[in-house]
Amino acid sequence: MELILVVAKFIWIILGCWCLGIFIGVERLMKYTKYDIDRRSLMSNNRKQVIKNKVQDASQSCSQSSAFLAFVFKNELKRANQPKDQIQDLLEASILEVVHSWLTKCVEKMVNEIEEKLDETHRSFKYKKIRSCFGESCINEK
Repeated sequence: MELILVVAKFIWIILGCWCLGIFIGVERLMKYTKYDIDRRSLMSNNRKQVIKNKVQDASQSCSQSSAFLAFVFKNELKRANQPKDQIQDLLEASILEVVHSWLTKCVEKMVNEIEEKLDETHRSFKYKKIRSCFGESCINEK
């Protein structure tokens, strides 16, 4: 009987890890669908508009998407009249900007969660301290 209880604990741990993996997979899938974009149609659309000298329209079509690729394209289309070397440098800069903004959002989210947990802990500690002060120890001190 003891062996069954020990094995049952490990089964619950494995089940918990499995559920965590499923949760992470679903969350990643949701993020992928949010930032997914049809790259070929975006490129062909932008190429046609740039060839027709409608750079503003191409930039506008990129502005309508929340995908990172569209953001990078939009930044590059703003600088379409500059030399190739400068465009390459600006492309690298906009890619770094996308990565930086994504990392900043992740870090801010983590910091906010930590601050909320600290506030909850601090409130709980204050409540316990107040309760203990109204007990026997505070009455005896007076």
